[in-house]
Amino acid sequence: MAFTSLRTQHTYGKARGMQQAEQKMVEALKQDRATRFGAVPDAQLRVETAGTFESEEQAARWRALVQAEFPGIPVSYVHLPCSIACHVGINAAGTEPMAACTVALGR
Repeated sequence: MAFTSLRTQHTYGKARGMQQAEQKMVEALKQDRATRFGAVPDAQLRVETAGTFESEEQAARWRALVQAEFPGIPVSYVHLPCSIACHVGINAAGTEPMAACTVALGR
């Protein structure tokens, strides 16, 4: 499996098997946390996990695995839509870190 960053369009790494793929994705999240989001407090971060898992248990396991690596950051899970699932197949997984956006309204 090759991992491509959507932000930079380069291959992040390669892995054989799902366990190594999950480890690579967690490593990528940790790198993003240290670099892209290094100055952002945990309270303002979110991690979104996603996948095309066949069962809710698999989806919950993937979310819990990522949550265990980032205990101070909320982690959620979304099902990938069919338009993506038809290309990646079943039991695919992914992650994306996000900084929570806040808007200050002047009154």
